Amino acid sequence: MFTSLRLRRLIVTGFALSLAAAVAPIVTAGPAGAASTIKVGLLADNTGVYSAVFSGVTTGMEAKLKQVNAAGGVNGHQISYSVYDTQSSPTQAVAVAKEGVQGGNLALLVGSQFASYALPYLRQQNIPMVGWAVSPGWNGPSMFGFGGSTENKAGQSVGNDAITRFIKSKGYTKIAVLADSSAGSSTAGKGELPLAKRFGLNVVYSNTAVPTYGADLSQVLPVAQKAQASGAQFILSFMGVNSPLIQAVAQLGKKMKVMVLTGYGPGLVQQLGSDMNGVYVQANAAAYITQKGAGITAFLQAMKADGVNGTPLYYNELGYVIATQFVWGLQRAGKNPTQKSLVAALNTMKNETLGGLIPPVTYPAMRFSGTPCDTITQVQNGKFVVVGTKPWQCGKVTVSG
Repeated sequence: MFTSLRLRRLIVTGFALSLAAAVAPIVTAGPAGAASTIKVGLLADNTGVYSAVFSGVTTGMEAKLKQVNAAGGVNGHQISYSVYDTQSSPTQAVAVAKEGVQGGNLALLVGSQFASYALPYLRQQNIPMVGWAVSPGWNGPSMFGFGGSTENKAGQSVGNDAITRFIKSKGYTKIAVLADSSAGSSTAGKGELPLAKRFGLNVVYSNTAVPTYGADLSQVLPVAQKAQASGAQFILSFMGVNSPLIQAVAQLGKKMKVMVLTGYGPGLVQQLGSDMNGVYVQANAAAYITQKGAGITAFLQAMKADGVNGTPLYYNELGYVIATQFVWGLQRAGKNPTQKSLVAALNTMKNETLGGLIPPVTYPAMRFSGTPCDTITQVQNGKFVVVGTKPWQCGKVTVSG
């Protein structure tokens, strides 16, 4: 995951269908006397190279929808869903996006990196989409992402200086910026370069095209060595998978501090052990392991009810947030919701945190700019402790290109 512009963030959106279809309720009649069912599509990377990370998003989305259905649904409606798997393939992403649009769904919930390849098609459509909005092209009038868009209405890259403010406050002056070659990661990394310069940080080394998503130690170690040789005191990484980077920095004696944007959860700590201590982790959702709130409690309960044992993954939380934001709009979209009424309802969201799960979101303003706030934690004795301004580290949204 990047940043609030970025991968912590990672998703996409768009819309289709005629005006008549957008006005008509998209519900499926049940047996006599039974409540109608609302159909929604889940666009996800459940197989292929990205599935090791992003299949957890689907788990989180499903857990929320099951939780809602178990509590009686929304305004008398149960929610049914179909999963559209991109198979971590650009061509398949476009194909399943079309299936989702043409499948009679009220909306699409997007937890996919590869959905970015379908954005040119989806932007021409009229189906509401909810995700975390870090893919280039997420800037349409019916696209809703809790992290805000990485592009404004004019298609310019936008970001916020919350991270650079934090790094500067810790006394660092020379940084390295790394990203992998995937669209969302590379764009986010490039967007951070002018932000860092504007805030007085000297980017002494950058590489926004690390060979592959999830590069191994042999590929990342030389990059970390170049960062250290450049005099960097701090590595800011937008790479989707950061285990080899953290291992590389540990091998180099931890002379550089590292901030990753892949979020929390037990995975990195369990895998890397003491190598993770001192590592900063930025995300655009609450550090549910050490923070409290009604939304966080509901998330943990939903994951337990869905059979997730132990500590959920960060990507479970992202999926849960996506579905929760959709349900929030659905609850306010009327007794017989339409795509038009759902979009109108989501546009009434003002400083909404979904029970403390995310920094405040306001629409329609944040459809066209990144969120000004993040969560910044540091791993201390195996736990993700908030070390930025609590509960949210906020900055200024600005055009970064």
